[in-house]
Amino acid sequence: SFRDSKLCDNCGQLFSSDADVCRNCGHKRQSSAEMREEMILNAKEDVRVSVFNKLQDHNEVHRDELPKGLERLSNRTAAGVVELEEFLNFVKGYEARQDNFYKSPLAENAENEVLQWRTFEEADLDNSGTMEAAGLQK
Repeated sequence: SFRDSKLCDNCGQLFSSDADVCRNCGHKRQSSAEMREEMILNAKEDVRVSVFNKLQDHNEVHRDELPKGLERLSNRTAAGVVELEEFLNFVKGYEARQDNFYKSPLAENAENEVLQWRTFEEADLDNSGTMEAAGLQK
């Protein structure tokens, strides 16, 4: 039977049919329910990776593509919805990437560029988009 031939996840040895613990390493055998749950989680993760791979460009997905990703994920479920856990993971991942961006040198450069443009716009009194040498003295 399946139970008789189950290999230990830890050491690869066969479990004895009457044992719930591996006699070789002491690792606990998974129950059928735990194995089923693990298979479902792995299948969901495979789908998520597949959707990411379809949307990615240089191993990144632009935020404008996220709604498409969610739509593709929801089309693969019977209800066509995202569960709470999936939604929370999505939001947490988004927030983490946002936090990392604002801590990065790229963000500092972007902030500096915004400040430079604001300074230029303040000095460009005639809104011509250019500066004369006289305007630089102000």
